[in-house]
Order: sequence, then structure tokens, then C-alpha cells
Amino acid sequence: MIGYHQTRGAWDRLPAPLQVALTFTLVSLGWVLFQFDFPHAVEFLSSLAGRGTGLAPDPSLEMWIMLAAAFAVAYFVHFERAALCLERPAARATAYSAELGVLLAITLMFVDRSEGFIYFRF
Repeated sequence: MIGYHQTRGAWDRLPAPLQVALTFTLVSLGWVLFQFDFPHAVEFLSSLAGRGTGLAPDPSLEMWIMLAAAFAVAYFVHFERAALCLERPAARATAYSAELGVLLAITLMFVDRSEGFIYFRF
């Protein structure tokens, strides 16, 4: 909030998609501080920047592609709008169920990528 108040004028002039992307990036990087203690957080962030020491896992191209795909689905695919455009209620319900199924399948692809639930650290 302090950062926003200091840069409000410049931030508000940015295009909305860029504001969303920057907010997503800042929040994602902020979560690192909840996952690791400070020295390990610095090491992890260094590995994200490509300067890893070998102690933290270096993200592969596959991981970056998966992250980009998840970002694209979350912010640019409007499943609800597509489902509401269908005329018949039964078809609308089927399409909405299929969309939720696709989101579940994408979510399940990431299940093995996490080693621990972050909220258990509190």
C-alpha cells in the first residue's frame, strides 16, 4: 500500500493488463517471504533470476511455460462469459461443468509441483 501511494500517479496511467501483470508478479514474489526464511528467500529469488547457487532448484523452461499458461488461463480466458452466451439452460450448465472440469484438470497438473501447503507454516 505504501508503494502504491508513493507511485499512484504513474501506476494509474499504466494500462489495466499491465497493472494486473505487475500486481500478480509482486504478490507472487511477496509469497516467497512466507515460504522461506530470509537467507533462503534471497537464494530462491536469485535462482529465479538465473543466478542460482545450486542449492535451490532452478526453474526449467517447462516450469516457465506452465506458469505462463496458468497466467493466461486465469486472466484472459473468460469461461463464465462463454457459458452465459449459450441460449439453452441445459447447454449452459453442461458447458459450465466442462469448464470447471478443465480447470480441475489444470489444477491437478500442478499438485506434484508443491512440497507443502504454505498456510501450515503459520
